[in-house]
Amino acid sequence: MGKVENYIKSITTFSLLLGALYILGGVLELLIAFNVKIPETAITSFEPDILSAFILIVIGGIFLHGFMKLRRGEREALGFPLTATILAVGLFVLYTLILLGHAFEAYVLQIEDYVGWSLTADLKPEVYLIIFVIPVVYYFYKLVYVEKAIKPI
Repeated sequence: MGKVENYIKSITTFSLLLGALYILGGVLELLIAFNVKIPETAITSFEPDILSAFILIVIGGIFLHGFMKLRRGEREALGFPLTATILAVGLFVLYTLILLGHAFEAYVLQIEDYVGWSLTADLKPEVYLIIFVIPVVYYFYKLVYVEKAIKPI
């Protein structure tokens, strides 16, 4: 097996992992939004948002759909994890900007609504799940620019 096949196999494996994690994060956020009792941890101590929970579930579904097609050897299905990765990075950027805005309001402008605000108060699954997306970005970089196995548009 060559490098290209190894990269595709790695993307396939990460698609399964990321699909499960994003769906789990979305379902967890939905459960918290509907006041289902979940033990309070650092992961579940955020303010729930039903729309972002839905977006997490959609991203997870795209990853899982790509996994199923890639597992069957359909190389054209690389577009699914690529699309899910782009959506995940976009959501990460959006929520990072929201965090920076809240930090600015709390520490620079010192707005009284944000007195006592901390980073962990707004840390959501959209932010910390990006850690698992980074390897997929790396493997796509290797496929497109190093191995030139996929032609960029």
